[in-house]
Parts: sequence; structure tokens; C-alpha cells
Amino acid sequence: MKTMKAQLSQIFLVTFLIAILVSGNVDAEGNEMIVVSGLENTVEPGLVVEDWMVTEDCWLTAESDFFVATDHDEDLSVEFWMLDKSKWGLAAFDYASTDHENRLELEKWMVNEMFWN
Repeated sequence: MKTMKAQLSQIFLVTFLIAILVSGNVDAEGNEMIVVSGLENTVEPGLVVEDWMVTEDCWLTAESDFFVATDHDEDLSVEFWMLDKSKWGLAAFDYASTDHENRLELEKWMVNEMFWN
């Protein structure tokens, strides 16, 4: 009588051999690799050096010839309406009369060793 381990080993071996035989007998067609690209193959023309690229007169000009235009904004100033308290509703933002919080007090559970050990 065979043991359970031997039976499982035989079942595994038979299953493995059947898988090898089945996969070896498959007649696969079209097994060559096909590369598909969604991009066009483009070839750029060679670069051409033109006369203005090598003429020293174009490149040896004074730096004063290259002016960079800069726009300046006008200076900002504080206007009257910006300082008018009625425009801003400062009563809602009266920070001088803020409420004070009560002092923190130690409670029994804060110093009870049973909670912290």
C-alpha cells in the first residue's frame, strides 16, 4: 500500500509530464517577432551652414546694440479708501478685545499612574 506522500508525488509527476508533452506538441504558427510601432520613422535632412552663421560681422557687434525693453509698473501708494475703517468692517476683527482662555488645570486622570503605566 502506498503512502499519501507517494501518491501525491506520482500525481504531481504525471501532471508535470503531461504538461510537457502537450506543450511540446503544439504547432505554433506565426512565432516570428513582429514589432509594431505607432510612430512614423522620420529622417531629418542634414544641417546646412549658411553664410550669416559664419560671418563675424553678425557676431562681433557691440553689446549696446542689444537693448532689452523693460516695462516698469507705477509705484503703489496707499489711498484713502484703503485706510477707511468703515469699508473693512473692522468691528468683526477687533483683536484688542479677544476672549482669554481659562488656565489649564491638572485633572486626576492626568496624574493617575494606572493610565500611563
